[in-house]
Amino acid sequence: MGETALHVAADVGRTEFIEKLVALMTPEALEIQEHERSQTALHYAVARGSLHIVKTLVAKNGRLMEMADRWEYTPLHLAAYYFESKEIVWYLVLKMPDVPLPYTASPFFAGSAASQLIDKLVASRSYDICLHLLDQYPFLATVTTVNEAGMLSGLAHRPSEFPSGSKLGFCGRCIYRIIPVESHHKPRNSSPKSDLEDQRAEEPPTLLQSATSYLNQVMQWINGASWTAIEHLVPGIKHIKDQKFKHKCIQKMVEIACQQMSCWNEKDVLSYFAKVGFFYIAAQNGGVELITTCLQYFPYLMRNNTIRLQAAVLHRQEKVFNLFLGGAVTTKYLAATFDAQTQENILHKVARLAPYPRLSSVSCPALQMQRELQWFKAVEKLLNPTQRTIKNKKWETAREIFTTEHRDLLRDAERWMKDTSNSCMVVSTLIATVVFAAAFTVPGGNVEDQGIPLFLKEKVFILFVVSDALGLFSSTTSVLMFLSILTARYAEEDFLRPLPKRLILGFASLFLAIACMMVAFGATLYMVLSERFKWIFIPIIAITSIPVILFVMLQLPLFIYMVQSTYGSGIFHPKRIW
Repeated sequence: MGETALHVAADVGRTEFIEKLVALMTPEALEIQEHERSQTALHYAVARGSLHIVKTLVAKNGRLMEMADRWEYTPLHLAAYYFESKEIVWYLVLKMPDVPLPYTASPFFAGSAASQLIDKLVASRSYDICLHLLDQYPFLATVTTVNEAGMLSGLAHRPSEFPSGSKLGFCGRCIYRIIPVESHHKPRNSSPKSDLEDQRAEEPPTLLQSATSYLNQVMQWINGASWTAIEHLVPGIKHIKDQKFKHKCIQKMVEIACQQMSCWNEKDVLSYFAKVGFFYIAAQNGGVELITTCLQYFPYLMRNNTIRLQAAVLHRQEKVFNLFLGGAVTTKYLAATFDAQTQENILHKVARLAPYPRLSSVSCPALQMQRELQWFKAVEKLLNPTQRTIKNKKWETAREIFTTEHRDLLRDAERWMKDTSNSCMVVSTLIATVVFAAAFTVPGGNVEDQGIPLFLKEKVFILFVVSDALGLFSSTTSVLMFLSILTARYAEEDFLRPLPKRLILGFASLFLAIACMMVAFGATLYMVLSERFKWIFIPIIAITSIPVILFVMLQLPLFIYMVQSTYGSGIFHPKRIW
C-alpha cells in the first residue's frame, strides 16, 4: 500500500490535522506501512523531527515502536540515525517496552539492529542515552556490526571525547576538577517506577537518619544552585560541565563493556579485541583512557601487543607510549621484536617522519625537529647497541632512515632558526645602540666643566643608570647568542639541545633588554617632566608597559614551550596502569 493521508501529514508536520485524524482512527489502522520502505507514520514523524506528533502516535498505539521497516529500523533506530531531535530519542528510549530473553528476538535488537543502534548513538555523541541503554542491556556494549566494528572501536576513533583530548587551559582544568556533575544520565523529567518502588520498600528511617539526609539535601541544593548561578554568569562553565559529564558517561560505558567481557575466557577476549582492531585504533588516535581501562580489567593484553606499541610510535602518541614505559621488561621485549617481512624493528618505525597532524601540533620547524629527535632517542634507549644498528631489507639503518626522512624538515628548521635569529639580532642591535648612546647623554645634562649629571642625587636617576646598564649588557648578550646561532653547523643533533638552548638565552636576554630600555625611557621622562607634572608617573608606566606586554603576549608561549621542551622533564615518563 502507498502512503496514506497520515503518512503525508506526518511527513509535512501537520500537527493539528494528525491529532484529529488519529482520534478518528483505530490503533490497528496506525500500523499501516507504506509499500516502498515498509515504514509507518511514526517513522515519518521521527524523520520529520516532530516530538508532538511522535507522542500523539505512540499514545494511541505503543506497538508502533516495535515495527521495523525493510532495513530492520524501528522508529528508535531511525531517530538515532537522523538525530533530528535528542528529545525524540530520549522519549522513544524511555517508552521502549522491556525486552524479554532472548534479546535477539526483539525487533530492537534483531540481526544487526543492536549494533546499529549503539553505533548511531555513539556517532551522534549521545553518550547519556547510550549509557542508559547499556545499564538495562549490558550485552549491547560488546555487539559488533557487519564491518566488525563495535562500541569500543567507535570510541577509539574519537580521542577528543576523552579527558586527554580536551584542550582546556589552566583555569579550565581547575574548574573541571571541582565542578560537580550529576551521576544520573536520564532526563530530569523522567521518574522510573522502579525508583519509586525501591523507595517504598525501604524501612522508615530513624530521626537521626532523617535529619542527616535532610541536611545533605539542603547542602546539595545550595551547591547546585551556586554552580547553576555561576554557569549563567560565567561563559564557558557550562561547556566544561558538559565535557565532564560526557567523560563520566564514556568511562562508565567502557567499564560496562569490560565487565561484560570479564566472564569470557582469555581466547575470546583476545579474539574480540583483534576482530574490532581496537588496540591499534586506540593507540593510533591516543585513546590512553580506553587502553588503560581495558588493561586494568585484562592485564594479559599487555603481552603480544607489538602492533599497539608500533602504532603509538608511528603516530607519536606519547601518552600511550608512556603506558609501556611503566612495564620495563615487557616494553623491552616488545620493542625488540622484529618484522620478518621488512626486517625492521621499532627504531626503524620511529625513524620515519611523523604524520602531519601530529607534527603540526608543535609550533615551529625547529621544535618539530627537536620533538622528532626526542622520540628517536626515547625509543633508542629501549634497545641494546646491537639492535640499534640493524639494517632493514633495503640495507638501511634506523639512523640513515631518520636522516633521509627528515631532510626537508631539517632544511625548514635551519631556515626558521636563521630568519628568527636575524630578526631578533636586528632588534637587539638597535636596543644596544640606543642604551649605549643614552649612557653618555644622561637626562637633564651635566654640570658645566665637571661632567657630573644634574640628577645624580635623584633616586630615579639610579633607576635609569641600572636599567640602562642592564639593557646594554642583555642586548649585547642577545646579539652574541643569535650570532652563534647564525654561525652554527645545523646538524641533526644540534636541534636536540644546543640550538634551542642558545635561542632560549637569546630570547630571554632580548626580553630583558626591551624591558630595561622601556624602564630607562620612563625614568628619563619622569625626571624631565615630574617637576611640572606631578601626575606624569602613572601614564608613563602605562605607556611604557605596552611594548613589554605585547612582546610577552606574542612570544612568551613559544618561549615557555621551548624551555619546557629543552629543560623540562619531557613528554616521556612512565605511567602506572594499576
